Parts: sequence; C-alpha cells; structure tokens
Amino acid sequence: RYIHESLNESQLEKLEFLTITVDPWRDNTTILEEWKQSTKSNWTHLTVADTQPNSPEMSTLAQVWTDFDVGFKIEENTNESNTSARHHPSSYDYNIAHSTGTVIIDHEGNQRIWWGDYDWIIDLVKEDILNLVSEI
Repeated sequence: RYIHESLNESQLEKLEFLTITVDPWRDNTTILEEWKQSTKSNWTHLTVADTQPNSPEMSTLAQVWTDFDVGFKIEENTNESNTSARHHPSSYDYNIAHSTGTVIIDHEGNQRIWWGDYDWIIDLVKEDILNLVSEI
C-alpha cells in the first residue's frame, strides 16, 4: 500500500496492482471488499465464486497460482468432527500456510522481478517498479 500511495497519477496509469487469494473458499468478494477497505488496498483482488475442484473458475485460479509460483498448504483441523474432503476445505476449520511473494510484471506480461517474503525491501521494490514504468 505504501508504494501504491507514493506514486503519482502518471505512474499509476502505467501500473496495475493485483492481489491473488490463496483461500477462495473463504475469500469471497464481500470478504475481500471488507479487507480492501480496512487495509486501504485500493486495487483488484482476485478470487472465484465457484470453488468446486473441476469448475472452470477454480481451474483458472489454479493456473494463475501455477503461473505465478504461488505456494500454499492447507492445514485442516484433524479432530473427529471435521468431515471436510481432502482436496479442498469444506468448513472454516482450517488454516492456509502460504508465501507472500510479490511478482513484478512488465508491460508485455513478462515476469521480471520476484520479491520473497523475507527479502522485501520497500525502497528497492519501488525502484524496480519505477524502472519498469520508465520502459513504457
């Protein structure tokens, strides 16, 4: 958010910010809109409405996860009352462990820069973004 807020209109016109959910089973559009408002993350947040494993929406989201090297693991509650299927959570009784990398893509759709969870340096990320904006 800091980077988004620190850019001028001319720069923002050349950029698209996107958050991709790793928890579409809970992250419906209402939840993401509430999160967007509470965090002032005023950009697109990608989720799906149909979370059935073979649905076209879920297949597309799974491909996005693959394309962007999104890694996560569903950690379900293992108590006896949990009846969720193994391929996806069917209740809210689970956690998702995930990476929070940032992928920077150029204007031609090429993934150019990846910042991981622990090496994210805000001034250098902003510099990378501005360097790519200057190429447009």
